[in-house]
Amino acid sequence: MGKSVKGNVINTLLYARRDWDRLIDSVDEVEIGKAGVKGKWSIKDIIAHITWYDKEMEKLIRNKKLDGSELWELSPKERDDVIYQKNKFKDLDELKNQSLKTFAFLLDALESAEDAALLDPGKIEGMPEDWFPLDIIANNTWMHYTQHGVEIEEFLDKSS
Repeated sequence: MGKSVKGNVINTLLYARRDWDRLIDSVDEVEIGKAGVKGKWSIKDIIAHITWYDKEMEKLIRNKKLDGSELWELSPKERDDVIYQKNKFKDLDELKNQSLKTFAFLLDALESAEDAALLDPGKIEGMPEDWFPLDIIANNTWMHYTQHGVEIEEFLDKSS
Protein backbone atom coordinates (compact mmCIF):
# COMPACT_ATOMS: atom_id res chain seq x y z
CA MET A 1 0.00 0.00 0.00
CA GLY A 2 1.32 3.45 -0.96
CA LYS A 3 1.92 6.37 1.31
CA SER A 4 -0.98 8.55 2.25
CA VAL A 5 -1.30 12.03 0.85
CA LYS A 6 -0.51 13.29 4.32
CA GLY A 7 2.67 11.19 4.44
CA ASN A 8 3.83 12.61 1.12
CA VAL A 9 3.03 16.16 2.25
CA ILE A 10 4.95 15.70 5.48
CA ASN A 11 7.97 14.28 3.65
CA THR A 12 7.94 17.10 1.11
CA LEU A 13 7.65 19.66 3.89
CA LEU A 14 10.46 18.07 5.92
CA TYR A 15 12.87 17.98 2.96
CA ALA A 16 12.11 21.58 2.02
CA ARG A 17 12.47 22.72 5.61
CA ARG A 18 15.76 20.85 5.98
CA ASP A 19 17.10 22.75 2.97
CA TRP A 20 15.73 26.04 4.33
CA ASP A 21 17.28 25.49 7.76
CA ARG A 22 20.63 24.51 6.24
CA LEU A 23 20.63 27.67 4.16
CA ILE A 24 19.77 29.91 7.12
CA ASP A 25 22.34 28.15 9.34
CA SER A 26 25.05 28.71 6.70
CA VAL A 27 24.69 32.49 6.86
CA ASP A 28 26.64 34.53 9.41
CA GLU A 29 24.86 37.08 11.60
CA VAL A 30 26.24 40.06 9.69
CA GLU A 31 24.85 38.79 6.38
CA ILE A 32 21.52 37.80 7.99
CA GLY A 33 20.92 41.41 9.01
CA LYS A 34 21.84 43.07 5.70
CA ALA A 35 18.96 44.65 3.82
CA GLY A 36 18.50 44.06 0.11
CA VAL A 37 17.55 40.41 -0.25
CA LYS A 38 14.08 41.36 -1.43
CA GLY A 39 13.71 45.12 -1.54
CA LYS A 40 14.52 46.38 1.95
CA TRP A 41 14.17 42.93 3.52
CA SER A 42 17.08 41.14 5.13
CA ILE A 43 17.31 37.38 5.63
CA LYS A 44 16.19 38.01 9.21
CA ASP A 45 13.06 39.72 7.87
CA ILE A 46 12.39 36.77 5.58
CA ILE A 47 12.64 34.38 8.55
CA ALA A 48 9.86 36.37 10.28
CA HIS A 49 7.85 36.44 7.03
CA ILE A 50 8.10 32.65 6.55
CA THR A 51 7.17 32.07 10.19
CA TRP A 52 3.98 34.14 9.88
CA TYR A 53 2.82 32.09 6.89
CA ASP A 54 3.71 28.80 8.59
CA LYS A 55 1.61 29.84 11.58
CA GLU A 56 -1.34 30.68 9.36
CA MET A 57 -1.14 27.28 7.65
CA GLU A 58 -0.89 25.52 11.01
CA LYS A 59 -4.12 27.24 12.11
CA LEU A 60 -5.85 26.37 8.82
CA ILE A 61 -4.93 22.70 9.09
CA ARG A 62 -5.61 22.36 12.82
CA ASN A 63 -8.94 24.25 12.84
CA LYS A 64 -10.15 23.00 9.42
CA LYS A 65 -11.40 26.52 8.96
CA LEU A 66 -10.50 29.45 6.74
CA ASP A 67 -10.38 31.94 9.60
CA GLY A 68 -6.84 33.23 9.61
CA SER A 69 -5.46 36.63 10.40
CA GLU A 70 -7.21 39.80 9.30
CA LEU A 71 -4.03 40.48 7.31
CA TRP A 72 -5.34 38.11 4.61
CA GLU A 73 -7.83 40.85 3.73
CA LEU A 74 -4.94 43.08 2.61
CA SER A 75 -3.10 42.83 -0.69
CA PRO A 76 -0.02 40.57 -0.51
CA LYS A 77 2.27 43.62 -0.60
CA GLU A 78 0.37 45.38 2.21
CA ARG A 79 0.19 42.18 4.27
CA ASP A 80 3.91 41.54 3.88
CA ASP A 81 4.70 45.13 4.84
CA VAL A 82 2.68 44.80 8.08
CA ILE A 83 4.53 41.55 8.90
CA TYR A 84 7.84 43.30 8.19
CA GLN A 85 6.96 46.29 10.39
CA LYS A 86 5.85 44.04 13.29
CA ASN A 87 9.07 42.04 13.26
CA LYS A 88 11.89 44.28 12.04
CA PHE A 89 13.18 45.13 15.52
CA LYS A 90 12.93 41.61 16.97
CA ASP A 91 16.07 39.80 18.02
CA LEU A 92 17.44 37.23 15.54
CA ASP A 93 17.56 34.43 18.14
CA GLU A 94 13.95 35.17 19.11
CA LEU A 95 12.87 34.98 15.47
CA LYS A 96 14.79 31.74 14.87
CA ASN A 97 13.30 30.14 17.99
CA GLN A 98 9.81 31.28 17.02
CA SER A 99 10.37 29.86 13.53
CA LEU A 100 11.39 26.44 14.88
CA LYS A 101 8.50 26.35 17.34
CA THR A 102 5.98 27.37 14.69
CA PHE A 103 7.31 24.72 12.30
CA ALA A 104 6.92 22.07 15.02
CA PHE A 105 3.28 23.13 15.50
CA LEU A 106 2.72 23.04 11.73
CA LEU A 107 4.15 19.52 11.54
CA ASP A 108 2.01 18.41 14.48
CA ALA A 109 -1.11 19.81 12.80
CA LEU A 110 -0.27 17.95 9.59
CA GLU A 111 0.33 14.70 11.45
CA SER A 112 -3.14 15.05 12.98
CA ALA A 113 -4.83 15.91 9.68
CA GLU A 114 -6.86 13.53 7.56
CA ASP A 115 -6.05 13.16 3.86
CA ALA A 116 -9.52 14.45 3.00
CA ALA A 117 -8.86 17.77 4.76
CA LEU A 118 -5.83 18.27 2.50
CA LEU A 119 -7.71 17.46 -0.69
CA ASP A 120 -11.34 18.51 -0.33
CA PRO A 121 -12.24 22.21 0.06
CA GLY A 122 -15.54 21.06 1.56
CA LYS A 123 -13.62 19.77 4.60
CA ILE A 124 -12.31 23.29 5.36
CA GLU A 125 -15.02 25.58 6.71
CA GLY A 126 -15.30 28.75 4.62
CA MET A 127 -13.03 27.56 1.81
CA PRO A 128 -14.32 28.27 -1.71
CA GLU A 129 -15.19 25.14 -3.72
CA ASP A 130 -12.67 25.97 -6.44
CA TRP A 131 -9.72 26.15 -4.01
CA PHE A 132 -7.56 23.13 -3.36
CA PRO A 133 -6.38 22.99 0.28
CA LEU A 134 -3.10 21.29 -0.61
CA ASP A 135 -2.24 24.08 -3.06
CA ILE A 136 -2.84 26.70 -0.37
CA ILE A 137 -0.64 24.79 2.06
CA ALA A 138 2.13 24.13 -0.50
CA ASN A 139 2.26 27.74 -1.69
CA ASN A 140 2.54 29.02 1.86
CA THR A 141 5.04 26.46 3.21
CA TRP A 142 7.52 24.38 1.20
CA MET A 143 7.14 26.32 -2.05
CA HIS A 144 7.50 29.51 -0.03
CA TYR A 145 10.77 28.26 1.49
CA THR A 146 12.09 27.47 -1.98
CA GLN A 147 11.05 30.83 -3.43
CA HIS A 148 12.76 32.83 -0.70
CA GLY A 149 15.67 30.40 -0.55
CA VAL A 150 16.48 31.21 -4.19
CA GLU A 151 16.34 34.95 -3.41
CA ILE A 152 18.67 34.47 -0.45
CA GLU A 153 21.16 32.41 -2.47
CA GLU A 154 21.20 35.05 -5.21
CA PHE A 155 21.76 37.77 -2.60
CA LEU A 156 24.59 35.84 -0.99
CA ASP A 157 26.21 35.17 -4.39
CA LYS A 158 26.16 38.91 -5.15
CA SER A 159 27.55 39.72 -1.68
CA SER A 160 30.55 37.42 -1.94
